[in-house]
Amino acid sequence: MIKQLIEEQNSLLHREVKDVTQFDASLKALIKDLEDTLFHHNGVGIAAPQIGVDLKVALVDMEADGILQLVNPKIVSYSEETESDVEGCLSIPGVFGLVDRSIEIVIEANDLDGNKIEMTAYDDIARYYSAGEWIT
Repeated sequence: MIKQLIEEQNSLLHREVKDVTQFDASLKALIKDLEDTLFHHNGVGIAAPQIGVDLKVALVDMEADGILQLVNPKIVSYSEETESDVEGCLSIPGVFGLVDRSIEIVIEANDLDGNKIEMTAYDDIARYYSAGEWIT
């Protein structure tokens, strides 16, 4: 279901949110809502707080590779090498700016079943996830 996006001034976007502890049907429903909302707004990434949900869940559209779903994500390392590119945010419509981001990050998270995973993200995927780092 497409959810309404909350705007940048909402306090939920400016504080740490809660870890997911229940890996059940409600998590899968949240993921579906995030995906529907992301596609509706033609976004690249979205996090649960952007639809008013106080949980650490993030999605990144990896185009041909599908949707990356991260539960309780945490960036554990950043490359020193950075790259500048223009970014926007679904919660701040119409605002874009040039931002430096690491070109490689390592993320620890859970999958939808609660299993621990670790992944290395490069280039655009590293950028997209780093932009939503405030959820961790």
